[in-house]
Amino acid sequence: MVSWRPPRSELPNVGIKHHSARSRLAARALDNKYCVHCTDVKGNLKPYEAVLENLQAFAIRNMGVSETEALKMAQEGMSKLPAWEKIQ
Repeated sequence: MVSWRPPRSELPNVGIKHHSARSRLAARALDNKYCVHCTDVKGNLKPYEAVLENLQAFAIRNMGVSETEALKMAQEGMSKLPAWEKIQ
């Protein structure tokens, strides 16, 4: 089993609660609980599968891993984030 934790400088803050006004603004609203990558323009969480696919594609493109490995990494990483820890 791969233990994966995304480096902050490489991956978007998918599903991570905001800690600064600047990151909340990036998520389109100051009262939005989650980042722009996990929410739609109204601040609602995007479907799990859509966020998972985007994170998988990011890992393939930027880390050079296989689709299978990228999917595994994305699932494991998302399971540790507040928005997605109870989903899977």
